[in-house]
Amino acid sequence: MSDLLAADFARLLKSQVFHGMLIFCVECLTAEVVIGYMNKNLNIFYMQGLMKTNFIIFGILLSIFIGLFIGSEYSDGTIRNKIVAGNSRTAIYVSNFIISVIAGFIMQIIFFLIPNILIPIIFSDESGGNTFLFDLIFNLVNQSQVIGLYIIIVYTAVFLFMAMIICSRSGATAAAMTTAVVIFAVGMVVHGALESYDPQAAAAMEENESVVQYQSNYYGFGQRKPLKGFKLKMYLFLDDFLPSAQAQAITGRIDENKAPKYVIYDVSVTAVTTGLGILLYNKKDLK
Repeated sequence: MSDLLAADFARLLKSQVFHGMLIFCVECLTAEVVIGYMNKNLNIFYMQGLMKTNFIIFGILLSIFIGLFIGSEYSDGTIRNKIVAGNSRTAIYVSNFIISVIAGFIMQIIFFLIPNILIPIIFSDESGGNTFLFDLIFNLVNQSQVIGLYIIIVYTAVFLFMAMIICSRSGATAAAMTTAVVIFAVGMVVHGALESYDPQAAAAMEENESVVQYQSNYYGFGQRKPLKGFKLKMYLFLDDFLPSAQAQAITGRIDENKAPKYVIYDVSVTAVTTGLGILLYNKKDLK
């Protein structure tokens, strides 16, 4: 297993797809910092936002990376070589999962470091920017980064399942990207619909048999719309369950009561998806 991990990690470091992802992350964040500087938005809140809002697009980034990186193992014959070398299919699956998580974690580090490197340099003469790094490392942003890692892990588990079962670079990439976009869109709509949802107010209104209301940011142009019963419960569940909705939530102040739910859901989905993936992959006829 260690030899397999070493070989996969070496392949990751040589991967043009991985290099392209890293370059995109650096360029994207650098552009955001420069735009913030030009608009005079550089402050500690802007910096925190840069490191947290980028988790929203991680699903799409990982779907592209995993679809291309893992899918190429079939087109290049790497999978067959691994099996011929005596590696079990379970070991191959687990190794790919670990390497994909490492790749996502490296991207996360870049998203964290670039603002911490650039903004203190640009902003140091204006309001003590040299203290930003220390302030942020020991601030609540840490919790966002931890939850962000779980978001990366659950995305990896879902997209790796597709890549290992579909056994086609183009097919796996298309399926992963489609899934990522759907999860992203549903998460945005659900979290947006519940942004002004107040559980205490809802409970009080339900006691009076009133309709629970919410302010929609996406539909109705400011009109009040009803949200109650099963639909309300489903929205609340999806807001905690979907990684895209979790990513939306951590862009603001994290609800201490919800953080454990995020971790439980992410770990559960990862375990079920990975277990099912290993089971199906072991039974799959690899041509």
